[in-house]
Amino acid sequence: RAAAGAWHGRRAGARKEAVLQQIRDVYAALKASEWAEPFTEPVTEAIAPGYFKLVKKPMDLTTLGKKLDRIKTMEAFEKQVSLIWSNCRIYNAADSVICQWAGGLEETYHEAVTRAQEEAEERKREAEEAKAVAKAEKAEAKAREKAAKEAAKEAARAAKREAKEAAAAGRKRKRQSGDGSRSPKQPRAEAVGVMKLKIR
Repeated sequence: RAAAGAWHGRRAGARKEAVLQQIRDVYAALKASEWAEPFTEPVTEAIAPGYFKLVKKPMDLTTLGKKLDRIKTMEAFEKQVSLIWSNCRIYNAADSVICQWAGGLEETYHEAVTRAQEEAEERKREAEEAKAVAKAEKAEAKAREKAAKEAAKEAARAAKREAKEAAAAGRKRKRQSGDGSRSPKQPRAEAVGVMKLKIR
């Protein structure tokens, strides 16, 4: 159970990091966009008189960048970043140049999200493939280890059999050698004498 919990914890951590990476990638794309310049710094009353009477939740790319560490989901990120172009449309006329820039930045956002998701999927596939390869290599190494152990056991059994056979052969040779060195039994002297008498 503890191992399963740790595994699920790692999976959750990996998913969380993947989302944070997507957020960072999209934010970087917005900062680098050709449409970003008017939305890089906070709007001031001097630049836009009466702005804060109309816009209740001001947002710009610099302010958003300072919040990135506290944003944990793409939904939360989109809620924050979309304030940039929605605020622009609240204060400015729909056909104004600045609203056209806001539209360009919004389009950049959606393109960046799509690209980040595709890259995240690619990283996920690569990670799964690497995991599958590592699993296969581990299984192969385990099989080789098992085969080596079986070979070692078989070699030990063969050596034991050979030693046993050699010992048996040695005992057999020893018995045969002992039988050949024995002298034939000599008849008793009395029996020899009796035979001599009979011959006479």
